[in-house]
Amino acid sequence: MIIKKILLPIITFSTLTLFAGCGGGSSNSGLTANTDLEKATADALIQDVDSNDSFATNLLLLLPDINSFNASEQNQYVYTQSCPLSGSKGYTVNDLDADQTVSVGDTYTIVFTNCNDDDSTYNGTLDATITALSGDPLNANTSGDPINAQAWSITENITLTSLQITSTDLPAPTTYNGGLILDASNTSKSITNNGNLSDSARINGILITETYSQYSFISTDDGVTSTTDYDTAGNASVTGRADLSGPFTQVTNPIFSGPSNSAPTTGQTILTYTGIPIFTMTAVSTGLQVQADNNTPVVVPWPTN
Repeated sequence: MIIKKILLPIITFSTLTLFAGCGGGSSNSGLTANTDLEKATADALIQDVDSNDSFATNLLLLLPDINSFNASEQNQYVYTQSCPLSGSKGYTVNDLDADQTVSVGDTYTIVFTNCNDDDSTYNGTLDATITALSGDPLNANTSGDPINAQAWSITENITLTSLQITSTDLPAPTTYNGGLILDASNTSKSITNNGNLSDSARINGILITETYSQYSFISTDDGVTSTTDYDTAGNASVTGRADLSGPFTQVTNPIFSGPSNSAPTTGQTILTYTGIPIFTMTAVSTGLQVQADNNTPVVVPWPTN
């Protein structure tokens, strides 16, 4: 994957609410309380946590490697790379200190044109500025082993402009706009919003837009313990449905924690959103326990792959 979806849960819950009639914990269109709705919610959270982690990793794979290119003018590099199946991504890299490698202060822009990487297609623009760097993220031998990996860290300010992703992981083509901050190292990854972060999708002709005042995803793995802290807040707008438009929050406390490279054994997140039940999701030994309002909790097993 180049970039997987990063703002899945609310758009998924909007869709559940809109087309499943789930408000207040009841159902009138086939979703059964305490079963289908809770399972769909758990699956959305599990998938989204994995996708945020993948998103951070794949942002690193987008770092420009300009060693094999010649500067066009004033230490600027312009080149195009083919995507795995079809389409392209065009780079413009400004090498501030003319050292022919990415370093603090360097900026780059990527323009995706029908870039197909197997199960997703990308169109739009990503701009980034490297604000901190230690070690060599491009060439560090991490090999999935945080303890023995070469130490490295990087911070980037990233802006997404009309970045549309069409993916089997999304309920509809989704467009992202706004700023992110990526902080990553050989033992941790974090994505936080940096102003005006939003997503939008048109599902069955109805436009759903979410604007985030807070977006924070932090994962760590030091080879012994892995943790995930995931918090969001913002406002959702569903065209023509004022009853489904309004604020949402997702608060994780305590953070999810478990053995390295394994499912968490402790942790809890609570999600509230206009028009749907309050979901409480708790890590247990056998999976993710989901409770909608005061309904009977349902345990959804952790994925085996």
